[in-house]
Amino acid sequence: MLNLDVQSKICGACCIISTVTLVIMIFSSFASLEVNEYGLDYSYISKSIGKKAYPGGIHFLGVGHSFIKYPKTVLNLDYSNHEGADYPPLKSRTSDGLEVILEISFQYKLEYESLYDLFHLYKDNYSKIFSSIAVNTLTQTATYYTAYNFFVDIQKIGVKMQEELNDVFKKNCFASIEFFQLRSVDLPNQFEEAIQVSEVKKQQIQLAQAEKSRTIVELETLKMSASFQKNVTINYALGDAQAIEMNGKAQSISMKNVQNVNTQQYKKLKKQLKLNNNQLLTYIKSKVVREYNGKGLAIALESPDKNQNIQK
Repeated sequence: MLNLDVQSKICGACCIISTVTLVIMIFSSFASLEVNEYGLDYSYISKSIGKKAYPGGIHFLGVGHSFIKYPKTVLNLDYSNHEGADYPPLKSRTSDGLEVILEISFQYKLEYESLYDLFHLYKDNYSKIFSSIAVNTLTQTATYYTAYNFFVDIQKIGVKMQEELNDVFKKNCFASIEFFQLRSVDLPNQFEEAIQVSEVKKQQIQLAQAEKSRTIVELETLKMSASFQKNVTINYALGDAQAIEMNGKAQSISMKNVQNVNTQQYKKLKKQLKLNNNQLLTYIKSKVVREYNGKGLAIALESPDKNQNIQK
């Protein structure tokens, strides 16, 4: 009877242990990721990595499995003298052989679909490898430009560096460049001083050219104004000439009409009075003398014909 009790207790204990073990195994088969994390399934038993990438949350992986975690957020690499920078500034050469020191920072993001390829190629050491790739890419891109380009086209160069770095990261690092900052460019002091003097001279030349252009515009404006005034004067003169001509024509026509009327009247008078030409002229002269209201009048008198008898 005692043996049965002992066996019963042992069986009960075994059941409890089995249940607890099963519960522990079930719970250990789950793994979680934060909302800002990605993960790959790693098996401690088979020492293998699953190709599927997991987003944030709780996932059932199985016993002996856990996550190799990757950040979902952007990652930063900083090459500068600022406190907390990852690496010192980058040193390179310009296309004309001058040393250039660049302070650069950029932010990149891992591609969710390529996490297995990332782990297979770089394991957990991807950050340092990415940094080496970035240094090589950026220092090589710097050699495409002259020192003068760095002095006057820094924004354009920054855009080109971001494009070059993004292409390399997409191809070799399974990541993309989200943001890029070309913070500062340090060139040899003598070159910067010479460039500053050159830029001042260029600005002076530009001011002189602007003044020249302004003067040319003013002269052209005066020329156009004079030409316009000339045309106005000519038009006024032409208008006055036309008015005088038309007025003269009108007076001529009016006088001609008056003379025509007088001629008709004198012709009619000559006919009615039966006058000859000399008598008509005498009548006209006497009419002119009678109607004249001036202060002085000169009259030419004709000498009588010697052969004509003068009646007293």
